[in-house]
Amino acid sequence: MNILFVSPENPWPPDHGHHIRTYNVIKWLAKNHTLHLVAFAKHPNPQAEQEMRAFCHTVETLVLPEGKWRWRFFAGLFINLFSPLPFTVQKFVSSTARLRLQALIRLYAIDIVHVDMLHLATYRPCFDDLPTVLVHHNIESLLMQRKMRLYTNPLIRFYLYLQYRKLSRFESRVCSAFDLCTAVSDYDREGLQQKSPRASIRVIPNGVDSDYFRSQNPPEAKRLAWVGGMRDYENASAVDYFLRQIWPKIEAAVPETRAVFVGRRPTALLQSLAQKNSRITCTDYVADVRPFMEKAAIFIAPLKSGGGTKVKVLNAMSMARAVVTTSIGAEGILAMPGKEIVIADHPEDFAEQVIRLLQNPQQAKAIGKAARQRIQETYDWSIVAAEMERLYGALVEKIKNHQSYCRAEIPNCRRP
Repeated sequence: MNILFVSPENPWPPDHGHHIRTYNVIKWLAKNHTLHLVAFAKHPNPQAEQEMRAFCHTVETLVLPEGKWRWRFFAGLFINLFSPLPFTVQKFVSSTARLRLQALIRLYAIDIVHVDMLHLATYRPCFDDLPTVLVHHNIESLLMQRKMRLYTNPLIRFYLYLQYRKLSRFESRVCSAFDLCTAVSDYDREGLQQKSPRASIRVIPNGVDSDYFRSQNPPEAKRLAWVGGMRDYENASAVDYFLRQIWPKIEAAVPETRAVFVGRRPTALLQSLAQKNSRITCTDYVADVRPFMEKAAIFIAPLKSGGGTKVKVLNAMSMARAVVTTSIGAEGILAMPGKEIVIADHPEDFAEQVIRLLQNPQQAKAIGKAARQRIQETYDWSIVAAEMERLYGALVEKIKNHQSYCRAEIPNCRRP
């Protein structure tokens, strides 16, 4: 198949959730199909384009207006108050992009269009009668609703509430316009189906390269690890929540415990504590997080907000590490609580579960081993990609057959 892959970002480097999924989807689809990638960006990135040409027949970047002047971003936030579109959708609207997408369809005889994320759903009319797939990495309105609850500033909360309402209405309206929507979990599928009952929605979970994320060595005793950039408010709030409400309890019970935090833009609290406490370490962005995950006896993911399934959690499970997380951190992951993953939503319980595993390393090892098996059976990219190819192939065949029937029997009939 010739696949037009339209993404709000170039996924290179694959160093966080959205990029990791998109990069691996492209990598696996390119094994058997011809891909044409169109990505939006604030600034041109020739290196990212070159890296993706290893998998894609063509790679193009469409530069967003906000990338040129920062004031445009803030002006856009204000102007969006008077628009029915959510800001995360409106900022991608471009007449230049619309014309270019239509030209690419004609130029490369595209068989199916993959629209990566809700942000680009306004381009659906560009694709005429081609099979179209809208990929949901999470439920955007739910993500906004949870983010809104983290802020105390009433003006920010009100603005985010408006965005939540716009996103909810937009999701309800556009999902049924695509031939197929995919969600990363049954939880997300059910939520989207309630919003858009007429939409065809299937589950394509996040995956893991289990050959890449595998441990060769035993962990260090009494060592915790967090991996995730703290530029995003969800990750930053999770780290600060852990340091304020959970870490003191763990340190008091097991004083020899060390905690390592890996990710871009460490929070001010984390940096301050790392300077005062030798048992807390923070490092900025690293290209390869595996050595840090491998050394940890326990991977922590105390997330209080966010959406979709958490790639960081899946990667840690693939490394055969016991993961202690919240219900939000484990959301959408088919893992047995207590046997393949540990879930704790309150700070006292979270600390208690971490302490228990630190004091019982064999139990932590058993959970990690079971988690690795779950990844290999359910979440390895070879399994995920095979199901994606099956769905895409079936959709293309269905629409081609219908169009052939229409041309032969019923002129001007409508597509299924």
